[in-house]
Amino acid sequence: MSAEIITAEPQQATVLVVDDVAHNIEILGIMLREQGMKVIGALSAEQAFRVIETRLPDLILLDVQMPEMDGFTACKLLKENPTTKHIPVIFLTACTETADILKGFSLGAVDFVSKPFQAAELFARLRSHIELKHLRDAVLQHNKALEQEIAERKRTEERLRQLDEEKNEFLGIVAHDLRNPLSGIILAADMIETMNGVMASEQVAKKAANIRTAGLYMREIITNLLDINAIEAGQMPLSPVLFDIVPRLTESLQTFHDRAADKSITIVNELPVSELAVYADPVKTTEIVENLLSNAVKYSPPNTNIYLRAEYGTMPHSSVHAVVVSVRDEGPGLTDEDKTKIFGKFARLSAQPTGGEQSTGLGLSIVKRLVEAMHGQVWCDSVYGQGAEFSIALPTKP
Repeated sequence: MSAEIITAEPQQATVLVVDDVAHNIEILGIMLREQGMKVIGALSAEQAFRVIETRLPDLILLDVQMPEMDGFTACKLLKENPTTKHIPVIFLTACTETADILKGFSLGAVDFVSKPFQAAELFARLRSHIELKHLRDAVLQHNKALEQEIAERKRTEERLRQLDEEKNEFLGIVAHDLRNPLSGIILAADMIETMNGVMASEQVAKKAANIRTAGLYMREIITNLLDINAIEAGQMPLSPVLFDIVPRLTESLQTFHDRAADKSITIVNELPVSELAVYADPVKTTEIVENLLSNAVKYSPPNTNIYLRAEYGTMPHSSVHAVVVSVRDEGPGLTDEDKTKIFGKFARLSAQPTGGEQSTGLGLSIVKRLVEAMHGQVWCDSVYGQGAEFSIALPTKP
């Protein structure tokens, strides 16, 4: 890589002159303006600090002997402040003692100009230090740009790494989660064809049921993959309206009643009888809730309960009004590691479905993206070994 030459763009310099004698500031102001410089005057160190709060100079000409706060103290404070420490300070003073000069340099001054001064010498020193300051500013700006570029490159590399992991997960789904049920479908269809007229009708019905179950699972995988792709591409159509969420929650509960009963699981209805109005997409809201109920049934052991609750509340960490819907189970709960990836794509958690069900690890990722697309929030409260409670908060108005 070739070396890059850093140059400072020419610009009009601003000089802050700090002197308790107004006439000195006036004379210096005239001389410096004739040299094309901007001049700001301050009659004390305290006044200089107030000026600097609103406008940073390129260089400070600082008198040493001033009442209240002398130049040495002022210089020390300037160099201790991250905002002003890089501004070059030149002492303009009648002090010529070596000890004073050394003290000034130790406090961070870049030069001394003795009174009375030679104009040509003063201008030469000012220009030199101003050019150095501008060059240093250019270097700092260049370094900052490089740091930003490096940080952006690291973010890009991390994103590429995540995409590579997602690609591998996707290939795993295709290779395992789709191939296995597809193999079952082919095997069941072959048996029905081969044993046609020999297989009892009950056996045919069982094989057909197996084909249907495998087909539904494959369709769920494909639907989830298409949904997550559409959401990330910003192509998921949403039609938010104001509607009563309670009837839809009741329907979702009834939808999963039989599936839960097959595993000796009871879904407890804790829904209110009164209306709960939300501003969201009704179809996607139903999809979200049913995804949470499906997960609860999938991971709950037999003879346990699942609780479905809804009430008015607020968005987490804010006072924005919302309807909060919660699905709580009595399953295994989440480990600390599970909590860090629970809403990620293709998340594989430590807990396993209790009835041999399949899981793509996409459901909760879709839930999170859909909820946030409708300006809501989703979270999970869980203590390992004591179940989990998934909650969504949806807005009550546009």
